[in-house]
Amino acid sequence: MNEVRWMKQVRKIGLIFGIMAALSEEFFLRYLIPKLLYIENKDTNLFIVALSITSLLFIVLQMFYVESNRARFVKAIAGISISTVSIMLIIATDSVIPSMIMHGSYAYLFLNKNRER
Repeated sequence: MNEVRWMKQVRKIGLIFGIMAALSEEFFLRYLIPKLLYIENKDTNLFIVALSITSLLFIVLQMFYVESNRARFVKAIAGISISTVSIMLIIATDSVIPSMIMHGSYAYLFLNKNRER
């Protein structure tokens, strides 16, 4: 994913920023919104709404930082997949911590592996 501008920038300034971004995304986009819409009410229709809202927000945020249509497509599919798994993990564990650990670990491993030398 060399076409993603934020990844290039994070590799230059430090991995902690990429990890903090992942943790923030998990808390705000995949915990707070679904909690407000679904977890408190246990309504299946609100689960679909929560998943749709968080996926769309994540995708829109990621679109600002990619440079090609191919990268936009990949980020859209990844955003839907990540949002689905994260929300299900949060509901199953009744905690945002496992989802934050998963996303933070992914960010660290991905950014560290592909670091510019």
